[in-house]
Amino acid sequence: MSREYSGVAPEYDRVELAVEEDSLVHLTFLYEAYEANEIRVVLADTYMMGQEVKPQASYKIKDIEGDLVELVVEYKLSKSHHYGLTVYYVGSPKLTDEGRAKCSVYDLSISISHQAAIIDETRCDPHDSNVKRMAEAMPVRITDRNLDSNGEYSFDQIMKMTYPADFKLVEKAGGKEKARDILIQQIQIQLESNFDIVATMEFGYAEALYTLSLVEEVRGGDGELRLEESHQQSPLVFKQNNDHYQSVRRELVADGVEAAQQSREHSLVITNQ
Repeated sequence: MSREYSGVAPEYDRVELAVEEDSLVHLTFLYEAYEANEIRVVLADTYMMGQEVKPQASYKIKDIEGDLVELVVEYKLSKSHHYGLTVYYVGSPKLTDEGRAKCSVYDLSISISHQAAIIDETRCDPHDSNVKRMAEAMPVRITDRNLDSNGEYSFDQIMKMTYPADFKLVEKAGGKEKARDILIQQIQIQLESNFDIVATMEFGYAEALYTLSLVEEVRGGDGELRLEESHQQSPLVFKQNNDHYQSVRRELVADGVEAAQQSREHSLVITNQ
């Protein structure tokens, strides 16, 4: 990256994609946030004279401290087409105290899956009673009554997404031009004492893009309620850093969260992006 020329002619990497079947490609970048440093992704269909392909989903997640940015982009690829994926690095180099430029490092995860395979893999047997539907299995509210004798609550279960029952919680996110459908599920946490929470979700990377957040609903002095994200999840974690595993893990850890009171409520928000 160059301070003078980055905006006009940024550094870039290019990946050629030859597509045999209709597919979905998921890209997740994790990079350091400082000044105007950012990553931009452009997918062009070379069969369509280099026409840019708009992503089906594109969003950024920042950690609470603002040190890291996670950029997630999803595209649909058409059978027999050829694409050029270009990743641009825009911004200025990060300097040491002595004024020397340091390396800017990012972590990239890519998943490309045939659409037919995804549909086949996510079909659920409606008569399989061993695996509950997500909307049916997920707790709606956690109170002191749900705690055991050690003052703890645990939930550990495999769940399945079923259509249409689990898709009734679809909401629109983003502005009018970039509006997209997301699935949101909230678990209210109404405990009388301060608490610690660990939430972990493992899911098929090719089939879903889940995020976790702990939201505090705080009533200000004017009586108005406002939402504050006090804790967010860690970046995507692949099993043993081995990309042959098809699932990834999200985790959220929060310690010493203030107990619910008349002016403060908490919700664990699980979003399928």
